[in-house]
Amino acid sequence: REELNVFFSQPMKATYRTAFLGLFLTGFRFGELANLKWKHVDLTKRILTVESDENFRTKTNNSERVIPIGASLFNILKELKCNDKEDYVFKSPNGGQLKERRLLSKCKIIAQRAGITSNATLHKFRHTYATFLIRNGVQIQNIKELLGHSTVTQTEIYAHNKSDHLHSDVKILDNIL
Repeated sequence: REELNVFFSQPMKATYRTAFLGLFLTGFRFGELANLKWKHVDLTKRILTVESDENFRTKTNNSERVIPIGASLFNILKELKCNDKEDYVFKSPNGGQLKERRLLSKCKIIAQRAGITSNATLHKFRHTYATFLIRNGVQIQNIKELLGHSTVTQTEIYAHNKSDHLHSDVKILDNIL
């Protein structure tokens, strides 16, 4: 949480901020975010659809999925709204498709400026997404579906569930005897 707050408190171009927020708020892989088009966004039903098309292939068949849009992401998407269904949702500063190396480079620069010493990667937003969901009581089976994994075992790798926050969970045993 602290790293996220300090990262997003850094000055950065709005397009990069929305891309980083998009990664965190969806749990998307970079390719899924960069290839998300407005035809995959339903603001009425508040869902995003991840699917292969002529220019993009999902990692696996399980990677094709529907992601609910939370309030924070909904507000971002409303701001970005475009009527061209073939246009990309998250764009580079010049209005084109995001490029992974460029966004990763910006991520590392921003993280360094923020004093974050752990390895800053785009994929870390996906891990953080899963970790926050696990720590807030979301069932791992549901997280598996959100991430597009075929097994819970894959998802467990993403859920960095350290025991230091589990004190409230074991408190239920305090008054048993």
